[in-house]
Amino acid sequence: MLTNRYKVFAIFKNGNIILIKNFKLLPDNYIQVDNYEPVPIEDYGDYMFFKDDITKEEAFNLFLEKLC
Repeated sequence: MLTNRYKVFAIFKNGNIILIKNFKLLPDNYIQVDNYEPVPIEDYGDYMFFKDDITKEEAFNLFLEKLC
């Protein structure tokens, strides 16, 4: 298992922003959220990781900056 270097996993989907703090990064680009079955990270669509706590608004602004 990889050590999490990030505190927040943010998902951007259909205009919604979901911030997740209970996750584990796994080998081969898999992620386990809470205690659910691990899935490929790509299954979440648009996402970003943050090393510090962040608000939804801050996450969205950084996501938009990344797109430009």
